Amino acid sequence: MSINTPHQNPGSEESPMHILYYLNQFPKISETFVLNEIRELQRLGHRVTVVSLKDAETDIIHDEFEELDIDIHYISYPSARDIVSLATYLPRLPAARFGDGARAITRRLAIRYLFLRTLQVVSSLDTTPDLIHSHFLDWPKHAAAAVSDLVSIPFTVTAHAFGLFRDINIDGTTSLLNQATAVVTISEYNQDYIEETFHTDTPVHVIHTGIRPDKFSGSVDAGEATTILSVCRFVEKKGIEYSLRAISELVDNHPEITYHLIGSGELETELRQLCSELEIEDNVMFLGSVSDERLLDELSSCGIFVLPCVIASDGDRDGIPVVLMEAMAMQRPVVTTNVSGITELVSDEVNGLVVPPRDAATLATAIDDLLADDERRREFGKMGREKVVESFDIRKQSRVLLDLFTSLVQQ
Repeated sequence: MSINTPHQNPGSEESPMHILYYLNQFPKISETFVLNEIRELQRLGHRVTVVSLKDAETDIIHDEFEELDIDIHYISYPSARDIVSLATYLPRLPAARFGDGARAITRRLAIRYLFLRTLQVVSSLDTTPDLIHSHFLDWPKHAAAAVSDLVSIPFTVTAHAFGLFRDINIDGTTSLLNQATAVVTISEYNQDYIEETFHTDTPVHVIHTGIRPDKFSGSVDAGEATTILSVCRFVEKKGIEYSLRAISELVDNHPEITYHLIGSGELETELRQLCSELEIEDNVMFLGSVSDERLLDELSSCGIFVLPCVIASDGDRDGIPVVLMEAMAMQRPVVTTNVSGITELVSDEVNGLVVPPRDAATLATAIDDLLADDERRREFGKMGREKVVESFDIRKQSRVLLDLFTSLVQQ
């Protein structure tokens, strides 16, 4: 198996880069930030190839995915001949430390397999990628790092909450950070945590995820004040239990309130049961996963957007939720919590309201205050869009990421 020749002078205007994205799953409904990033890099004239470790989620397909013109390779088993031909490379795999026991052994074997398959994909391309980029600091990324080392191209990874705060292995994550040419993360909160926890010498750059403000563009005067919306997976870290409890405190004075929940997840049955216990079934609508068109309609018609994030019992937490950016770009007033990097997007009493996590009473008060003040809702909506356009526009953030890629490739 041979490795093809990389581009000459990659990253220059005359020779666009070829970037390989190594992802756990693509596309994935809850990871629109990856889709947005790839779409923008392609729009800027660069070639993107994707290696995905899982098949696509196809229940709902985003408009951006249908617009893509990229090669996607879903991992499949290599032939016996490929395994034999690559056997000499196996000693070059890094000895990442995952602890002891069956789980650690399984992960080492899985990394070896993923290394072989990814190298097989790279060798099949007409040109070797100029750089490998990935998202999330989890154990499969050691395979991508090993491939980049073998073919002598940079490896970068964007660190999100998953892989940093839940089910982490300090030695394994530190090893991965040290293998990377550069690390990107989506918030200053994450940057501080990485530098304090893992003590890596690899530079850590803050580059926000972003959205397309042109896609999420609504009128500040649109929406029904008493229609409240949340969009998320139904998992502990989203804190939907507390928004339901807040709604139950509000319905006596605001019986007309309707709370729309878009999403699905492992806690849906429990949340529906909580609605029953709180006697708010008539005020709450579970809408499931929806199309882009329906999402835009719901954002446009809601009066207040709520996302009461918490730190989960296993340490998991949000980064800066993309859906908050989408709601703010639509000029919806938002109410959220001061978890993780959220306050880098939402400033209390400036472009939204920020309350403590797991505090349904304070959340209810914040929503009630907005229900009573049309002008405040409009001001938060206006300021929220300004913040997104200034600091969370995917076009701007992708150019920052592209500048980093170019500097690494041209070293």
